[in-house]
Amino acid sequence: MGQVALKVSGQISRRTAEGPGEYSVVVVIRDAKGTELARKVIGVGGLAPGEERSVDLTVEIFKP
Repeated sequence: MGQVALKVSGQISRRTAEGPGEYSVVVVIRDAKGTELARKVIGVGGLAPGEERSVDLTVEIFKP
């Protein structure tokens, strides 16, 4: 396991009044100039009214 350089956690939810919805989890990696190096769709899914999902993102740095 490498050194944890970044860790982000969050939740998404759907209010009952909004009806069902869909979501996608997308990760974009950019260099220091803002140039996009990679883009990955990690997951997609649906949310029924009142449902929620949690998302955790961890970036680890390893020695070469």
